Amino acid sequence: MKPQPNNPLHGVTLETMIEYLVERLGYTEMARAINVNCFKFDPSVGSSLKFLRKVPWARVKVEELYLGVLCDELEQERRHEQVAALEQQPGLEPAQEPAKEQELDPPPTQELPPPQPRAPAIE
Repeated sequence: MKPQPNNPLHGVTLETMIEYLVERLGYTEMARAINVNCFKFDPSVGSSLKFLRKVPWARVKVEELYLGVLCDELEQERRHEQVAALEQQPGLEPAQEPAKEQELDPPPTQELPPPQPRAPAIE
């Protein structure tokens, strides 16, 4: 088997994807994302595998959902790492909100031209 570094699904079985999605989302959210009965009525990994192996378009949807959830999770993890790194830098203080007593300057207003009269409707 050739290594496929640019294929995030390489080596990931359909069963692994379903178990991951069930753990993260649950069958209810999966059914909302992908409208198939195997996620709606008496869902199980086994019934899902049986259906998805027979229906290629549904399998593609599951793969897309898996990649989307995985990417969201990795992005969230990356953000947490960035915040943790910033918090460890000396001399940096968290942003402070302005005191409630302070008056904030209102945003500049732009004057609009006066409305133009409309021509009478022709019947």
